[in-house]
Amino acid sequence: MRFEAMTTAEFCGFGWSLYGTRWKTAMSRALGMTPQHVHRLAIGFTPISAGVAGRLGRIMAEAMA
Repeated sequence: MRFEAMTTAEFCGFGWSLYGTRWKTAMSRALGMTPQHVHRLAIGFTPISAGVAGRLGRIMAEAMA
């Protein structure tokens, strides 16, 4: 999977699918960032970079394998 752009809805959907109700904390650990940064990405305050989208795509691909 290759992601170059990701909407906040896709970001949140992946988080929920991968980690459940406490997805922001678990995703922050997986992506190596603070939970506050993940929250800013989720609400659209900070744009989701291609790098973050790519890392999340790889995590999702590994989870589906």
